[in-house]
Amino acid sequence: MQDELSARTEGKRLDTIPFAIGFLSVFAFIVSAIAFPEPFIRFMDLLQDKIVKDLGWASVFFSFLVMLFTFGIVCSPIGSIRIGGRDAKPDFSFFRWFAISLCSGIGIGILFWGIGEPIYHLMQPPQNLGIAPKSHEAALFAISQSAMHWSIAQYCIYAICGVAFALMAFNEHIPLSIISGLDLVMPRKHYSLAKNIVHAACLFSICCTVISSIGALIMMISSCVSYLTGLERSFAMNAIVALVATAFFVGSSTTGLKRGMNFLAAQNTRMFFIILFYIFLFGPTLFILNMGTEAFGYMLTNFIRNSTLVSTEFMSDRWADSWIIVYMGAFFAYGPPIGLYLA
Repeated sequence: MQDELSARTEGKRLDTIPFAIGFLSVFAFIVSAIAFPEPFIRFMDLLQDKIVKDLGWASVFFSFLVMLFTFGIVCSPIGSIRIGGRDAKPDFSFFRWFAISLCSGIGIGILFWGIGEPIYHLMQPPQNLGIAPKSHEAALFAISQSAMHWSIAQYCIYAICGVAFALMAFNEHIPLSIISGLDLVMPRKHYSLAKNIVHAACLFSICCTVISSIGALIMMISSCVSYLTGLERSFAMNAIVALVATAFFVGSSTTGLKRGMNFLAAQNTRMFFIILFYIFLFGPTLFILNMGTEAFGYMLTNFIRNSTLVSTEFMSDRWADSWIIVYMGAFFAYGPPIGLYLA
């Protein structure tokens, strides 16, 4: 079986069929948005509304199951299996691994929403919790819920995908690809068809989700430059930010994981910690310690309820539709590609 899979991928640098399908799908998506902007927006709004209303509960429910499954794996004998075999040694130090995992999973989003999301939840908590806006309990909910959205469920989904790919690649010696995670359950006669479908779908998915991250990056950097320099935000400024970001991406990608990506991830993480300690030391330190302790206890106390928080009795309240449902759907979309990257 392994020889068969190796033969299929030997000498190939680009899997042309799924790449062509995924690329053409993304290209058609972009052309449709440019050529027919208003009908396209109406269609996407209708599609998102339909998915969120009919399947939103599923993304939240299954993300919770993934968390339980992950904790079960960690606490079981399976959690002691060493990736790469008994004598395998890691290529990166713990800090380098942490930096790469942090920046690949939540780099842009946490910078943008790490500040914006708690403010939103403070002012507009979900109606079904009966919390008064701008109250102390709203502040506790805002901080604890934001921390939950950007931590446990997200990295449990990434970890399950990453471990599956890593075990298949480094322990079973099957070529490292997304379809390899399904190797044990995939019938041989349907392998090629399934590979093309899965890889094309993941390519399309990751392109669409990256669009959201890049959009947040452009808004954040352009607004910062405009505020500091007094220049008006414009298409040209947004384009320059996008080009610079793309140049960094291409440069880090072409130099490889152990050079460009490793270097940028390490520097970004160091900057994260510098900013964190600066705010902690020169900001309201005692308030941060008190609120952080209380919010952590609030998160643990309400973990199960707030991990499955959908607006059952308040269907007109769009809090869940705008936050936890969208987040969990995005994490499932990101899961296979980021899991493959982490592996």
